[in-house]
Amino acid sequence: MRRHMRHLFEKRHKWSFHVLVDRISVAGREPPSESVSVELHRGSHTASTAAVAIPRSGASAGSVEFEEMLSLTCTMFSTSDDCTFRPKAATFKLRAGRRAMGACRVDLAHFAALAKPKPLALTLRHAGRSVAMLSVRVSAERAGEAAEDGSSGDSDASTAMSDASAMSDISEVAADLSCGGQEAAGADLLSELYATRPAGRAADKKPSYAEAGDLKAQLHAANAARARAEEKVDSLQRELRAEQTARQLADAQVALTRKQYETDMAGFVEVKLELAEAKERIRELEDHFIRSPKRPNATVAK
Repeated sequence: MRRHMRHLFEKRHKWSFHVLVDRISVAGREPPSESVSVELHRGSHTASTAAVAIPRSGASAGSVEFEEMLSLTCTMFSTSDDCTFRPKAATFKLRAGRRAMGACRVDLAHFAALAKPKPLALTLRHAGRSVAMLSVRVSAERAGEAAEDGSSGDSDASTAMSDASAMSDISEVAADLSCGGQEAAGADLLSELYATRPAGRAADKKPSYAEAGDLKAQLHAANAARARAEEKVDSLQRELRAEQTARQLADAQVALTRKQYETDMAGFVEVKLELAEAKERIRELEDHFIRSPKRPNATVAK
C-alpha cells in the first residue's frame, strides 16, 4: 500500500521501449571464448538477444553485430501532461555464457515520447573498468493508460523507483541526519531498515524506493518528535527562569526587610543608650542637690 501512496496524485502511463542492438565491441582485450549476449533488465523483466560468438581474428576481430530488437513495457509516472516522467532505470548487461562481463545503467524516462529512434553508444564497465562498447538505438511508444490501483501488469520493480533514485533519496536522508546531528539515530534507522527487509532480497542489494521512503518517513517523524521535545524543553526552561526570577525578587525583598529591621534595631538601641545616659545624669544632679549644704536665710536690720 505504501508503495502506491507516493504515486497517489500522479498520472500513470504504459510505455513500450524498443531497443535495437546494433553492435558490441570488446575494448582492448581478447574476446571471450564463449558466445556473448546482450540483456536488458528492468526489475524482474529481462529481454535478451541470441548468443553470438565474437570473432577472435580477422578484420572484424573483437566486435560483432546483433541487429536484434529488445522490448520492455513499463509504467511511467508524471505529475503533468508535458511528457516529463519520473526516473525509470534499466540496465544493459553483456554476458559471456553465464558470466557477466560488464553493465551500464540508463534512465528510460529520457527516451519516452521521442519522435524517432535515438542512437546511443554505451560503455559497459566491470569493477570500474571499461570492457566493451555497445551501440543501440532506442525508441518508445505509448501503450495505454495504467490502472489507477497500480495493477497494470507491470512488476513491482517497474512501479518502484530505480535503485539509483532510491540511493539518491538515502543520500538526502543521510545529509538530513548529518545536518541535524542525528548520525546515531540515522544508523539505528538504517539498521532497522535492513533488518526488516523482505525475505529473499540479497543482503548486498541496494534499498528500493519503498524502503528509502520508509526511512525518510521515520526520519521526518523523528525530527518532528525532536522538535516537539525541544519546544517542551524551551517552555520548561522559560518557566524555570521565571521561577528563578521570582525567587530572586523574593530573596531581595527579604534581604531589604532584614536590612531595614537591622537599621531600626540599631536606632532603637541608640535611643535606649541615650535614655539611659539621661537617667544617669538626672540621678547625678539629684545626688548633688541633696548633698550640697543649705544656706541660712539672710535677715536685714532695720
